[in-house]
Amino acid sequence: MKSTPAPSSLQSSIWRLRAEETRALAEEVVDPQAKGVLLEIAKRCERVARLAELVQAVGATPYLTLPLPSRPRPKLLVVDSSTPLD
Repeated sequence: MKSTPAPSSLQSSIWRLRAEETRALAEEVVDPQAKGVLLEIAKRCERVARLAELVQAVGATPYLTLPLPSRPRPKLLVVDSSTPLD
């Protein structure tokens, strides 16, 4: 079976580069809150990179089919046609 390359959005190298760039930007930021946000973004980019590697390693498709949450059905108003609507 022939494998197809992962779409660019799933290549781990792209996500690792984004993480590296984000960490570099965080080093330049003075505001501690902004620095924390940037470091969290970098951490999540690394996580996406690891997930992309896992997807590629197992040959899985990145598109998941998840069941939709069950929703309560709307209540219907039943009107007796013999009753006049005033």
